[in-house]
Amino acid sequence: MNNGKPFRLTRFFSIASFIGIVAVTLLLTLVYERFTLQNLIAHESRYNAKLMHAFAGLVWEDHRQYVRASRSMPPRLLRGDPGVRRLREAVLPEMRELKLLKIKIYNPDGVVVFSTDETQIGDDQAANPGFLGARAGEVVGNLDYEDAYNRFEGAPRPRNVISSYVPVRAPHGGEIEGVIEIYSDVSDLVAERGRVAWQVAAIVLGALSALYAFLVVIVRKADRIIGAQQLERMEREKQIRHQAYHDPLTRLPNRLFFSERIGEEIAEARRFGGQFALMYVDLDRFKIVNDSLGHEAGDALLRTSTQRLRSCLREGELLFRMGGDEFTVIVPRFGGPEDLARMAQRIIDAMAVPAEVQGHELPVGVSLGIAVYPADGDNAEVLVRNADAAMYEAKARGRGTYAFYRTELTQQALQCMNLEAALRKAVRREEFELYYQPRFDARTRKVVALEALLRWRSPDGGIVAPAEFLPALESGRLMIAVGGWVLQDVCRQLRHWSDAGYPALRVSVNVSALQFHGASFVASVEQALKDGGVAPELIEFELTETSFVDNAQRATEIMYALKALGVSISLDDFGTGYSSLSYLRKFPVDYLKIDRSFVTNVAIDARDRAIAMAISELGRALRIGVVAEGVETEAQAAFFASAYCTEVQGFLFGMPLPPGELTPLLRGATIHASAPRP
Repeated sequence: MNNGKPFRLTRFFSIASFIGIVAVTLLLTLVYERFTLQNLIAHESRYNAKLMHAFAGLVWEDHRQYVRASRSMPPRLLRGDPGVRRLREAVLPEMRELKLLKIKIYNPDGVVVFSTDETQIGDDQAANPGFLGARAGEVVGNLDYEDAYNRFEGAPRPRNVISSYVPVRAPHGGEIEGVIEIYSDVSDLVAERGRVAWQVAAIVLGALSALYAFLVVIVRKADRIIGAQQLERMEREKQIRHQAYHDPLTRLPNRLFFSERIGEEIAEARRFGGQFALMYVDLDRFKIVNDSLGHEAGDALLRTSTQRLRSCLREGELLFRMGGDEFTVIVPRFGGPEDLARMAQRIIDAMAVPAEVQGHELPVGVSLGIAVYPADGDNAEVLVRNADAAMYEAKARGRGTYAFYRTELTQQALQCMNLEAALRKAVRREEFELYYQPRFDARTRKVVALEALLRWRSPDGGIVAPAEFLPALESGRLMIAVGGWVLQDVCRQLRHWSDAGYPALRVSVNVSALQFHGASFVASVEQALKDGGVAPELIEFELTETSFVDNAQRATEIMYALKALGVSISLDDFGTGYSSLSYLRKFPVDYLKIDRSFVTNVAIDARDRAIAMAISELGRALRIGVVAEGVETEAQAAFFASAYCTEVQGFLFGMPLPPGELTPLLRGATIHASAPRP
């Protein structure tokens, strides 16, 4: 088995057998070729030796004296010696009978005294290995391939040739008087040898393939048996592991699995500097049910409770049964204490519904303790102990509730939960209202636009600052409903001002990322404009970078859909986002709002002044309006009046006011909305 996968014998056998068959076939073919080649040379050399002995008996006696005399003659004079001519006349007829290609005669000194190729007569071949072997009394043969071998008849063609060196002795076994080298054409024999070699290879390959096919059948059957045994063993191991790591009643991971998993979470959190939460959950009335109705009823209640707990978890959150009526939940990702509190409350609400067990309606209820790594414990033992302690704290408060290990987190979570509950009531009771802050032309200081700002008039505390309730609106997913109301109210107010004869001013509306990416956002804008009877060019949507940083493609599509309706778009807090500049190339933006962090010290800080000027020049180059927000001094206003800045906004010019207090400003407003200056 490899990496948990069964070993496949058939695959291994097939690969190994293929390599073996190829290797054996090649090896046998090479051995056969080498063996036949050696036999061919030996056979042809023996045959040539017999021919030469017969040949020597015919011509050697008549020309022995010439060969002996050649040892005392200069090699250059041999070609013109009459003995060569006489020897040639005697040799050529015999060669034609024997069908030889070529013949050379050496004297004992290695000098060629005769050759059918006359250009070689007189050559000194004393160092030739073939001559030396024959001079020592052996018959030496070599196989050569000649591209253009000249036969004495003068017919050149590529051929395989065996050259044989045969010693010639004096009568009665005397000394060696010379060496005769003859060349015979064995091209047909070599070709036949090649054909036979291929036939041998084919026979060997066929035999091995047949053996392979036979063995494959056997191996495949063995492989199936082995594979089935391995799968069976793996399944048993899987079942054993599951039984060791899971509770048989609820089928949840057990305490042993929990110990390993929380160790992994701690290791990952340490590596990446993250955090996670641990919830300790205890059923409030389980012991009463178990004692009064028996263990079967208790088991049924545990199974029902497990299903409810699972239904409350999100993807990635892990549920374990620690034993008895105790459970734990590992929460890898959460936004803050309020996120954990909402999850805990969701579990409490789900478990508060009576469970039907054996015909009885049984109230269950749970108490939860929450601990956060690493603040509440930097190892598993401490973290579990503190979550357990928080759970007992929740029980001490009257059960059916939750508690954080740290009291301040409990208070913070309760405050967030209470705030969200109050905001939900505020939505139902229509406690929200809009204030409007004017925006002025940077040079003429005439009102050219308004920004709608959300306010909450709480019946308990009066006007609540936006910074206190806007995050809760976002986290509680109430912003979509409230944002829709804001747009409808702005359209109604614009219609009211128009009917009263006031100039038609552009109103900017802040849009949250949650609202912007809603599936029906563009359709709701179109409907609000239609219902209010408002010209689209009077509406401007202010977007922050969070609206598009996660999905620029989707954001671009939404922006172009809004532009198709005729509304304007501005980028709020421009200059603080890391990707703002890159998005200006693709987004259909009408205005840039310089973040107030660059406006505050623009009159005294050269760096802020340079940044503000750069944004202004960027707007000029792209023909986009530039708005400076947070202007509170004349020095700031003077700077933006001299720079390329179309509008200014801030306490220097006007505070956010309810619609009824805007009448004096509206009377002096400029009808045309400001546009980029050339």
